[in-house]
Amino acid sequence: MQRMIIFTNISHKLHITLIELLIVLTLLVMGGGFLGVQIRKALQEQRYRNEVNLVVDQLRLAQDLMLIFDGDVHWRVVTNADDTGFDHGLVFDYPMPNQWAEQLQRPLTKLTTIHYISFYPPPLNDDSDGVDVKFLSGGASMSRAILRLSTGKSDTPGVLSRYICLPGTPCPIVSTSEQLTEDDCLSETTGFNIQLTQRTLEELHAA
Repeated sequence: MQRMIIFTNISHKLHITLIELLIVLTLLVMGGGFLGVQIRKALQEQRYRNEVNLVVDQLRLAQDLMLIFDGDVHWRVVTNADDTGFDHGLVFDYPMPNQWAEQLQRPLTKLTTIHYISFYPPPLNDDSDGVDVKFLSGGASMSRAILRLSTGKSDTPGVLSRYICLPGTPCPIVSTSEQLTEDDCLSETTGFNIQLTQRTLEELHAA
C-alpha cells in the first residue's frame, strides 16, 4: 500500500510538470511569433527610412549640381518593368564632365519599400511617365509641390509616410513625418526665405 501511494504521488508530480512544460513551450512559441513579427516590422521600417534618405540625398545632389554647373537636372522615378519597385536617378540636360559622369550615372538601388510617390498639388501640363522633380534654370524654374513618400496610398494606421517640401526655389531639402499643407510649404508667407535664397544665388553667381 505504501508503495502504491508513493508511486501515485510521483505520477501526479510528473503530470503537473508536463503541463507546466507545455504551458512554457506554448508561451515561448507565442512570444517567438510576436518577436518575429516585431523584428520583421523593424527591418521594414529601417529599409523604408534608408530609401527615404536615399531620395533626399538625390534631391540635394540634383539641386547642388544645378547651382554648381548652372544646368538643368531632373530626378526621375518610374515603376520598373517587372513591377517590383521604382527605378530612379538623376537626368542631366547637359553633358557632365567625365570624372563626374561615371559616379553620377551609375545604377541606383531600386525603391521597394516606398510603394507610393506622389506630388501635391499635381504639376500642371506634365505628361511625363512617373514622377519628375525639376531643378531648372539655376533655380528660377523648379518643381513646386509637396512630395509624399509612403508605404500606403493613404495615411492610415500602420502606414509610413514622409513629406518633402519643394517650394519652387533652392532651399534646404529635408523630409518630415508631419503631413505638410500648402500653407506650410507653398504659402507666399515664405517670402523671407525666397528673398534670402535669391540673394544667396546672386552672391554665388557674382563670385
